[in-house]
Amino acid sequence: MFRIGILAVLISSLGSVGCSNSISPGPETYRIEDSFENGISSWTAHSLDDKVDTLPIDWHFVPSDEMASQGSRSAKLYMENLTDAAKIWLEQALEVTPNKTYSVVISFDLASADYGEVNLFELLANVLPRKPLTRDDVVSGVRNGDFPEGTYNGGVEGYVWLPKSLTREITTNRDGQLYFILGIWGTWEGARTYYFDNLRITVTEHP
Repeated sequence: MFRIGILAVLISSLGSVGCSNSISPGPETYRIEDSFENGISSWTAHSLDDKVDTLPIDWHFVPSDEMASQGSRSAKLYMENLTDAAKIWLEQALEVTPNKTYSVVISFDLASADYGEVNLFELLANVLPRKPLTRDDVVSGVRNGDFPEGTYNGGVEGYVWLPKSLTREITTNRDGQLYFILGIWGTWEGARTYYFDNLRITVTEHP
């Protein structure tokens, strides 16, 4: 599990960090915050459906100072979606307690220039109890209807920063890992660029 450039704080049932005796017992809470000011090295970039025959399409997920909703940098995703189906995402694992149920809130900002109401791409953002390996794993959030508007920016030409969020209840398995993904599913042929920033994740144990 990677932590470079990420604030990941566990507030234990004994209290808050640095003040463990002053707060009454409560549920475990984990927080991850990232505005990508120090890059994206805490995350790993992955792809599926990214080849035409045996030739890989051009894609990258990199830190960028071209625009930001917070600070001066963001995470830039580019894909030349020649497959009509490319899935590109960042991924990070968080170690929590095995066999417990958590409430997860994920919020972030997306910069999209997709102003039309057709040929939109899908937004990939989710938390899973196991490492995503298949198409079904990666697109499960889309199938849950978390972001029915996809990458639509509201009909404005040029890039618009859009606040996004989802809430999920999830039960860990015996490995005690949660996997967070953030990215794009290209559902039409063509090249697109998006930016992600101001990522906030809160994971709270159910009482």
